[in-house]
Amino acid sequence: MRIQSCHIDAFGPFEDVSLETIDHPVVVVHGDNEAGKTSFFHFLRTMLYGIYPTDADKHMYQPHSGRAIEGRVSFRRGGEDPATVSRRLRSAPQGSLVRNGESVDLRNRTIPAAQHVPRSVFESVYALQLDDLVRLEGAAWGEVQDRLLGSLSVDHIRPARTVIDELEDEATDLWRTDNRGKPVAKQLARRRRKLREDARVARERDRQIRSLSADIDRLDDEIQSMKEEKLELTARQNRAERLAPVRRLLKNVEELEAEAGDLSPYTSLPENPRDLIDSLEAQRTDIGLRRSEKREALQALERAASAPTEADHQVLEHATQVRGWSKRVEVLQNRQAQAEDARRAAEEARRRLEAAGGILDGGWDERYAEPVRRLSMADLRERIRAFERAHQDVREARSTAETLDVQAGAGAPLGIWIAVAVAGAVMGVLTAWFTPPVAGLPAVGAVISVVGLWQAVLAHQKNENKRAQREALELDRKQDEAEARAASVANLVAGIPLPDARTDRPGSDLVDDLRMLQEAAHAYDERSQKAERTEEAVQQAVSSVRDLAENCGMSESAAAGEVPDVIGALENRLDRAEERVEAAEAADRDLPDLRETVAELDEQYRELDRRLEETRTLLIELAESDGSSGSSPDGPPEVDAAESVEERLDRGIEILQGRRNARDRAEMTRDTLHSEYPDWEQRQAEIEALDEEEEWTFSDEEVARMSQRLDEITTDLQEKTVEREGLRKDLAHLLEEPTVAEIESEQAEVDRRLADVRRERDRLMLLAGIIRTADADFRQKHQPDVIRRASAIVSTVTRGRYERLELQDDGQRLVTYAANGTMPVTVAPPLSQGTLDQMYLAIRLAIVDHLDDGRDPLPLFLDEVFVNWDQERRRGALDVLAQMAERRQIFFFTCHPHFAREVSSHLDAVDVDLGGLA
Repeated sequence: MRIQSCHIDAFGPFEDVSLETIDHPVVVVHGDNEAGKTSFFHFLRTMLYGIYPTDADKHMYQPHSGRAIEGRVSFRRGGEDPATVSRRLRSAPQGSLVRNGESVDLRNRTIPAAQHVPRSVFESVYALQLDDLVRLEGAAWGEVQDRLLGSLSVDHIRPARTVIDELEDEATDLWRTDNRGKPVAKQLARRRRKLREDARVARERDRQIRSLSADIDRLDDEIQSMKEEKLELTARQNRAERLAPVRRLLKNVEELEAEAGDLSPYTSLPENPRDLIDSLEAQRTDIGLRRSEKREALQALERAASAPTEADHQVLEHATQVRGWSKRVEVLQNRQAQAEDARRAAEEARRRLEAAGGILDGGWDERYAEPVRRLSMADLRERIRAFERAHQDVREARSTAETLDVQAGAGAPLGIWIAVAVAGAVMGVLTAWFTPPVAGLPAVGAVISVVGLWQAVLAHQKNENKRAQREALELDRKQDEAEARAASVANLVAGIPLPDARTDRPGSDLVDDLRMLQEAAHAYDERSQKAERTEEAVQQAVSSVRDLAENCGMSESAAAGEVPDVIGALENRLDRAEERVEAAEAADRDLPDLRETVAELDEQYRELDRRLEETRTLLIELAESDGSSGSSPDGPPEVDAAESVEERLDRGIEILQGRRNARDRAEMTRDTLHSEYPDWEQRQAEIEALDEEEEWTFSDEEVARMSQRLDEITTDLQEKTVEREGLRKDLAHLLEEPTVAEIESEQAEVDRRLADVRRERDRLMLLAGIIRTADADFRQKHQPDVIRRASAIVSTVTRGRYERLELQDDGQRLVTYAANGTMPVTVAPPLSQGTLDQMYLAIRLAIVDHLDDGRDPLPLFLDEVFVNWDQERRRGALDVLAQMAERRQIFFFTCHPHFAREVSSHLDAVDVDLGGLA
C-alpha cells in the first residue's frame, strides 16, 4: 500500500494543509521541533485505523480553534485503483472509503488494507522511535521475546512467561506438597481441626442449656405459687382494710385543698418563681449585652461598608495590570540587564568595526556604512578575479612582445639594406661613366644593388611578420581590458574610501578585508538594533508602570521611583484596597441580617421586661393580699410599711410555694386514692353511710398480720425473680454461641472449599502447562523466520562485521556471530549502544516483513532511530531500507536537515518540509 496524497482539514496544529507530493517509495518529513512531525504521523495512523479516543474533549489532537478533527488520505494498493479514506470526529467518529466512485461507510473501523495488522501492533512495530530501541541485555531479551515474538507487541495480551509464573504462583498459594508457607489448603485444614474442637465444646454447651432450662421452669412454678398466695392475702387485707385507708385519704385531700385555695391566677408561674425571675433577669441582661454587642458590630459594619475610597476603586480598576506587573517585575529586571548587556555588546561591536575600518582612508565613518552593507562580496570577488585574469594576460602579452622586439633587433635594419642597394647602383653607374671604364666594377655594383634590394625585401617581410605577431598579441586591448576591470572594481567600491593602491591593483586580500569590514558592520547593526529594541521595550514597560501608578492615584514623584519599588507600592495599595472592598462587600451582605438581629433582640428585650414586670407584680400582690403580715380579722390585709419590695416579693414566692405544695400533696393523695382504690367513690359512699350510722370498727391486729405476710411474700418473690433472670441471662449467653448444627455445617463448607482448592490448583497447573506448550509452539513457528530475516539485515547494516543472529539457551539468550568468528557474542553490553540499537532495529524490520508476508505491505514510519549510528552503518541501514522501499512505502521523520539530505540523496526520496504548515 502506498499513500499518494493527503489533505488535513483540522488535526492538532494543522489546518487546511494539503500534501500532494508523497506518492513516492521513500518520503522524508523534516522540520524543527514542534513543527508537527508527530502530529502528522498520528494523522496518517488515524486515517488508517480510525479516531481514538472517540470523545473530542479527550482527544489530544483536538484543534485549539475548535474545529472538528477531519482529513482524508488517498492511497493505492497493489494493482487496485486508487482509493480515498476520509474521517471526521463530531459527536461520533465518521469514516468512508471511496474507490471508483463507490463509497463504503467505515464509521470508525480500520481500512481493509490494514486489517491484517492490529492497531496496537502497528503502533509498536511499524512506527519506530529512538525510545523503542531498548537495550537487549540480560533479562531484557526475554522481555523482547515476549513483546515481539510472543504477543507481537499487542498491549492487551500479556507475555506468556508472566502468565505462566503467575498461574504457578497462584497454584502454590492454594496448595503445596512440601507443607511450607501458608497456602490456602493448609489454612483450611487448620480451620477444620478448630471446628472439630468447637463441635465438642458445643455439645457440652448444649447439655448446660438443657439443665438451665429445667431450673428456670422450676422457678417459674414457685413464683406463680407465691403470686397466687399474695393475691389471696391481698383480697383478705382489702376486705379488712377496705374502707379505713380511703377515709383517711379523703379527709387529707379535703384539708389540703382548703389550704391551697384558688391557684388559677398563678398558673403561668413555674414551680419556683424565683428561678423564673432570676432566669428572666439573666436573659434580659444577656439580651441587653448581646444587643449592645450587635449594635457595636452594626456600627462597625456600617463604617466598613463606607470605608472604600475613590483611590481604592481606582487601583481596583487596574488590579489585573498591577498583579500582572508584580509577576513580571523580575522579567523587567532581566530585560533591563539584557538591555545593558546589549549596549555593551553594541559598543564592543563598534570597536571591532572601527578596527576593521583601518583599511579605509581616514578610518571608519558612519557615512560609509550603507555602501559597505550594500557591497556584494560575490560580485566583488568575481570582478577581482576578472581583473587578475586580465592583468595576467597583459603580463604574458608584454613578455611575448619584449621577446619579439629582441628578435627583431638581431637582424639588419631595412634602411641599411636599401642603402646598400642604392650604393651598388651608384657604383655601377659611376664606373660605367668612367673612361676608360674599370673592368667588372659595373657588374659588381649591379650585384651589390641586387643583393641589397633582395635583403631589403627580406627585411621588410620579416618586419611585417613581427608587426603581425605584435598585433596578434593585442597588448593594448588587454591593457585596456585590465584597466577596465580595475575600474569595474573601483566603481563597485566607489562609496568606500579605499587607498588608490588597493583599487588600482585589487587582489583577493581586498575581498577578505572588505568582508571582515562588512561582517563587522552587520554585527554592529544587529547588536545596536537589538540594544535599541531592548531599551525601547524596557522604556515602554517602565512608562507603562509609571502610567499605571499615576492612574492608580500615585503622585508623579512616587511613580517616578524605581520600578520594583513602584510595583511593590501598587501591590500594597491594591492589597489594602481589596481588603477594604472585601470588608465592605461582606458588610453589605451582613448588614441586613445584623439589623434584623438587632431588631429581634430589641423585641426580645421588651418581651422579657414585660414578663418580668408581670411576674413581680403578681407575686407582690399575692404577698399584700395574704394576711400573714398583719391584718384585722374582718378587714383587708395590712401591708407592713417597713417591708421592702424585694421582701414582699420573697414572701409572695414563699406563700405561693406553700399553697402549691398543699395542692401537690392533695393531688398526690388523690392520685394515691385513685391508683390504690379504683372503687373509692363506692367506698366513699359506704364511708359516708357508716359515718351517718356511726358503725366505723376494724381489727388492727389482723390487718398487721396480713401486712407482715404480704411483705414476706413480696421479698421471696423478688429473690426468686432475680434468680430466674440470672438463669435466663446465662441461658441467653449460651444460646448466642454457635450450635452443633451450625459448626457441623461450617465444617462441611470447609471440606468443600478444601476440595475446590485442590481442584483449582490442579486446574491452574494444567493451564500453566498448556500455555507453556503453546508459547513454545508459537516461538518455534515464528522465531526462525524472524531471526533469519534479522540476521540478513544485521549483516548488511554492519557491512559484514556481524553475520547472523541466533537464539540460545532455549530461546532465552540472543547472540550474534562476528565475521570469521566461531564464538558467539551475547547481544548485551559491552557491545555499544549503537550496535544494540542496530540489532534491535533488525529484529523490528524482520518482524514487519514477517507480518506482511503474503499481504500488501503497510507503510513503515521511522522517527530519529539513527542518532547513535556512525555514518557507515547508517548507510548500511539505508541500503536495507532501499531494498524494503521496493515493496513498501517508508516515511522518515527528522529535525536534522543534514540527515534529510542524506536520506534524499541515498534513497532518491521526496522531501516534505513541515516548516510553516503547522
